[in-house]
Amino acid sequence: MIFKGRVVNGGSTCGEAVVVNVPFSFMGDIDPLTGILAKVHPMEGTSLAGKMLVCPTGKGAMISPYVA
Repeated sequence: MIFKGRVVNGGSTCGEAVVVNVPFSFMGDIDPLTGILAKVHPMEGTSLAGKMLVCPTGKGAMISPYVA
């Protein structure tokens, strides 16, 4: 599978990716202590811990990425 997008944090890595098809927010969509997607998200219960997140766009305020 090939994705095109904007790099948020440069570098290189390999590993498992979690692909979500809806906009994502670190404020409310994820439990910051466990890395598990919250009940408000369509992929409720999915763990992002130790994985790469691929999403179409972010949602929420500019402070959101600094919370997680």
